[in-house]
Amino acid sequence: MRTLVVGAMGVETRPLLSRLGATRRIAPHTRLGMLGREELAVLTCGVGPHKAHTRTMAALAIFPADRVVSIGTAGALVDSLPRGAVRAATALFTKHDADGNGML
Repeated sequence: MRTLVVGAMGVETRPLLSRLGATRRIAPHTRLGMLGREELAVLTCGVGPHKAHTRTMAALAIFPADRVVSIGTAGALVDSLPRGAVRAATALFTKHDADGNGML
């Protein structure tokens, strides 16, 4: 299974990249490596919904993943959330960007 992992900032993606060992750049902000037997691409997309959308779509065009995993989101926004806590989404929704173009 091919997985694309997306994080906004290097502080979120660097720990995972260090576990992959040898990686190679496959697109801007995107590195490819192996985690065990699984091929994993890691995208450091930058902050904001527009960057997340456009850079994720660009990475998927080069690395057609079976799944996309978003890491590191919202932890800094909730003071009571302990470091290392894992939260899973219970719903998905579309949020329009400020320019009104309908991108996530």
